[in-house]
Amino acid sequence: MRMMYWRIKFWIRRNREKLYMWFIWKLPRSLMYFAVIRVWAHGTQHQWGTTAPNDLTWEEALKRWDIERE
Repeated sequence: MRMMYWRIKFWIRRNREKLYMWFIWKLPRSLMYFAVIRVWAHGTQHQWGTTAPNDLTWEEALKRWDIERE
């Protein structure tokens, strides 16, 4: 039983990104749409309120989301 646990744990660590992508593709499209809009809108609010949405890149939007969530 213990050996089975370690095999599963090792398999999950080795295939983590595949599991994440599988899970993400199973989510409802409306939820993903909401999440994208929410992150993008957050990148142009508060202290970054002067940023135009057309000038914002995905990388910058995700960095701003992470900064606020820390």
